[in-house]
Amino acid sequence: MSENVVVFNTLKELLDHVDKELNSARSMLGAILRQIDTQRAKLITIKNVLKDLAKSEETKQETNTIKLEGSEIAFNPNINYEIEALEELAKHLQQKVDTLTSIKKTLSELQDILNEPLEIITYMYDKVPKRIIVKP
Repeated sequence: MSENVVVFNTLKELLDHVDKELNSARSMLGAILRQIDTQRAKLITIKNVLKDLAKSEETKQETNTIKLEGSEIAFNPNINYEIEALEELAKHLQQKVDTLTSIKKTLSELQDILNEPLEIITYMYDKVPKRIIVKP
């Protein structure tokens, strides 16, 4: 995640930034959702093969992980672990898309009201404005 402060001169510049990030997040979300579908299909195939071989429905493979502060490292994870990781990422991206969509809507409404040159200071986290300060 990146944190920074960006100054824009117009609401249009800020809206362009939000549009760019929104399109990027939507694209990434689509790719992640396709990966989840692929992994789920693999899981179904694995379960069917195991079932046909009269073994358990779940893989016996264990995932060894090292827990870190806010993260973890997985060694040779099973497919369920990978799907959970992709779903977690998809959830985060969906939240980002929702936030950017809301910001875009509000800024579009403000753009109709504020036509003069402005100094717009944005405090960004992961390229998403968290605080926006507008000065005439």
